[in-house]
Amino acid sequence: MAAPRLVDTLWDSLIPVSLHWRTPESRYPRLTPQWHDENAAIGMGIALVLALAWPRWRRAHLLGNWASLILVALTGFLGLIELLLFPPEAESASS
Repeated sequence: MAAPRLVDTLWDSLIPVSLHWRTPESRYPRLTPQWHDENAAIGMGIALVLALAWPRWRRAHLLGNWASLILVALTGFLGLIELLLFPPEAESASS
């Protein structure tokens, strides 16, 4: 029973941080973040590689937009989904 389930391992890889309600002998609940350690690092690395490969496949460049890469590096697949749904604006040719 102590072995982690595959679903929990995948969730930890996709979502680097979880928020938990904790009330350890207190009358007021606290919202505490929990980092998912090496599973989160693996998921964030895979998401960053995919974020670097996606613009190359689309024939666009993303290396000029460091903010998006930092977002993906820190949030993993959540940042990658945000990047795919809301791509960075392209620089105008007249500027």
